[in-house]
Amino acid sequence: MKTIRRSVFETNSSSTHSITIVSKEEYENWEKENLFINTDSWNSFSKNKDKTFVTKEEAIEILTNSRYPPNEDLNTLDEESLLEVLEDNGFQTKERYDDEMEYETFEQEYISKSGDNIVAFGYYGHD
Repeated sequence: MKTIRRSVFETNSSSTHSITIVSKEEYENWEKENLFINTDSWNSFSKNKDKTFVTKEEAIEILTNSRYPPNEDLNTLDEESLLEVLEDNGFQTKERYDDEMEYETFEQEYISKSGDNIVAFGYYGHD
């Protein structure tokens, strides 16, 4: 039996590959820390679970409604504690994403044929 998963690139190699393509505007908002990248969407039960980037409010909603919500009330935490909880649960700022990356990274801006400004970024490597 052959399993086919749409929108997934798979190899049999032991290497790791990741590519994310977003609008330049979203990417710039992530760089300015107005958005978080959602790196742990498998744990979510939310209308926003499959979004690449989310606002702080959306991240709180996703995490609060997740399969394993945090014990603390996220709305009562100070800003630093809240950022720590969000980042520890897969919602990362650009700075934290870059700091924790253990693989080679790439980032490239493009203008599509239809005139959209997009950014492709990701990582690659092996253990």
